[in-house]
Amino acid sequence: MIAVARYKKGVDGNYRASIVIGRTSSGGQRRKTVKAKTVRELERKLAELKERYNRGMDFDAAKATVGQWADRWIELYKKPTVGASTIENTRSILNKHILPRIGHLAVGDVRQFQLQEIMNLQSGKSKSNTVKIHGVLKQMFDKAKQGGLSPDNPAEFLEIPKTVTNPRRSLTLAERDAVIAVCQKHRAGTWVLMMLMCGLRRGETIPLSWNDVNFETGMLTVDKSAEFISNVAHAKATKTNSGVRTIPIPPPLMVRLIAEKAENKSSLIFTPAKSDGMLTETNCKRLWSSFYRELDIAMGAQLYRNQIIKTSLRDGITPHALRHTFATDLFEMGVDLKTAQYLLGHADIKTTANIYTHMRDEMLSETQKKFEEFYERGTRGEQKRRKIL
Repeated sequence: MIAVARYKKGVDGNYRASIVIGRTSSGGQRRKTVKAKTVRELERKLAELKERYNRGMDFDAAKATVGQWADRWIELYKKPTVGASTIENTRSILNKHILPRIGHLAVGDVRQFQLQEIMNLQSGKSKSNTVKIHGVLKQMFDKAKQGGLSPDNPAEFLEIPKTVTNPRRSLTLAERDAVIAVCQKHRAGTWVLMMLMCGLRRGETIPLSWNDVNFETGMLTVDKSAEFISNVAHAKATKTNSGVRTIPIPPPLMVRLIAEKAENKSSLIFTPAKSDGMLTETNCKRLWSSFYRELDIAMGAQLYRNQIIKTSLRDGITPHALRHTFATDLFEMGVDLKTAQYLLGHADIKTTANIYTHMRDEMLSETQKKFEEFYERGTRGEQKRRKIL
């Protein structure tokens, strides 16, 4: 039972009262004191305090900073519900974008304009990352409000600034030819071709073993992926059941796999240069960076003292562009939507349909240009013929 002390008025003119909220480690009483100008206001504050106490609120948390609450929020609400890679991404967002600006503030003192300033710093930047920052703020302060640390959720009505969507595009024909040419001599060649010719996600390539390749039927089985935790890859089941699939291996890639299988003593297809384990996140970044540089040079990049001073690659190319190119190939081969969904490992056929729709729109746009050029040439030719006559 909570014991309420008699109201006292201090020299500053405020009434004071306290309630016992527990015991200290030495057995003494732990009290929480409130003050107000009037008895009525004091009683209102006491009622709020009692309600929070009855909900099991830890009053020490009332003084918690945003940084302290972020750690507690992750432990209480995120870890039981999401994977390790999501936890790592959440911590990265907090450490890069949120805590440097408001980590020192008490949770209950944070105001909406301070969070809006954080959001506005993302203006003109990646849309996906901006949405993630907004999500972390909203979730974290929503739980703070529910737990009584904050009177409201200052992230509830934040405006998302104008951002850019990272283009997910396919390779051009020239880029595709250059990629295949560089693959012939670069160490990452088979890894790149696996994403380009089989449409695998980067994470799906990492745990691939030779047992996943059926050399008799020419088929590849994908039934696992990898997530990075502190740079180290950990194999896990695919994100959804749709990720489990069997994919035909194109002949050029099969030839490479047969040759490499004869030389590779590891059970894994892709390994670091000096290890038989899975590629780390750093390994993947270095492999792609090295391959990308060779591709840029092959496409005509300008060099000065062996440094690229002018790139030849439009809009840049990411590993995901290889997978997107595979989807484009399926469309151009006339593969039906349902089969394409299976081969790409999409859980929702709408995702596949959006890609196919995009391909169709691009094709129609190119056709329209050809129409315009054809009839423009025809009009000019007719005018020239009339002048001659």
